[in-house]
Amino acid sequence: MELNNKLALIVAYYLSKFDAKSIRKLGFKNATNAFNSIGTSLSIKANTIKNLRDEFDSVHDNPRQGWYQRPLRPSRVKVIEAFQNLSEDELYEIVIEIIHNVKFKDSDECSEITGLISDDRYGNSARKKELILRGPTGKKAEGIL
Repeated sequence: MELNNKLALIVAYYLSKFDAKSIRKLGFKNATNAFNSIGTSLSIKANTIKNLRDEFDSVHDNPRQGWYQRPLRPSRVKVIEAFQNLSEDELYEIVIEIIHNVKFKDSDECSEITGLISDDRYGNSARKKELILRGPTGKKAEGIL
């Protein structure tokens, strides 16, 4: 997977997990403005950024259902596993570096971060990892518990 695509996955994860707060905190007027700017920054189509964000929606508590109809691809699962325990501020700092620091792609930090979601689909083990999605009724069910 290309470096820009890996970085786009991380940004898209942040946009999905923190929804409208992420758009505001990154300084964008709206989601469309964010997709366009981030796409330009990473040399990726704006619609690709939006679609990547939507892929993560099925695992986050936000108003969008996302693509719950299909299992997440291994690269998306790796992003979730690598970044799910970071605070909003920690993930924000990474995203800011990705979209605003032109030297970031050549840094050791970038190599470390993207190494977490390398093309080696299942790490050193041959065991496939699965993630249970929060389906379209998950939000309602969570409220009942």
